[in-house]
Amino acid sequence: MKFVHKTYTHLNFYIIEDGAGVCVSDWKTVSEKWNYIRGFNKIYDDVKGLYLYTPDLMCVELGYEMHVLPKVDKDDPKLVAFYNKIFDYDADYKFPDFVFVEQSFPVDRIKNNDFDFMRSTSNIVGYENLFIKIHPRNRTNRSFSYGLSKPIECAWPFEVMLLNCNDEKKTFITVNSGSLISSRVLFQQEIRTIFLYKAVTGAIHYPHSTKIFTEYMDKFAEKYKSTNLIVPQTLEQYEDILMLIKKEL
Repeated sequence: MKFVHKTYTHLNFYIIEDGAGVCVSDWKTVSEKWNYIRGFNKIYDDVKGLYLYTPDLMCVELGYEMHVLPKVDKDDPKLVAFYNKIFDYDADYKFPDFVFVEQSFPVDRIKNNDFDFMRSTSNIVGYENLFIKIHPRNRTNRSFSYGLSKPIECAWPFEVMLLNCNDEKKTFITVNSGSLISSRVLFQQEIRTIFLYKAVTGAIHYPHSTKIFTEYMDKFAEKYKSTNLIVPQTLEQYEDILMLIKKEL
């Protein structure tokens, strides 16, 4: 987009939310270190507007006019079928009762103990009952290497899998993956989700935005507060929650 802007400066440019990163980062400042071409960052001064699913979760003041994006209606069978066709998704696919959505911490060299939570999850719910959805950019499948979950390989975007999930007994777990944020922000989906961003020790996001990303997550958890959105404070509390859920199944 910066190349397009440098050549066609008369065009109108807008930012569209493609993840929580839009709400927590001033990308003009963040990307200065990658700004190898003079004037390349001027695009941020010329943005005409910012389109967001939830403007009230915005955590940085960018000075752009904000607009609300429409939600995705997951109860519209034609719309769901349309997305399934685009991504060649098997609507009959069934994954285990517990799904842990891994993030790109290893490849991004972010130090935390998320693996301890994966291991505890496997120990409590069992190998057969757990699907660890590996992050596509991670070079090593840690869950497979350490025998934590069934080696399920799937190329579908996780959001499409969520769009097809209507099983209230499923439990989804992550530190703060955008895909599970999307289930509520985009789909208004009340699936049982455990966010570990307060329980994990160490960094949870890129160094420039860890603190403000936590602020975003706190605002998100408050906005969508329910018995199905769980935010444990420690690993021990998380383990107790998992054991309670397992007893209910």
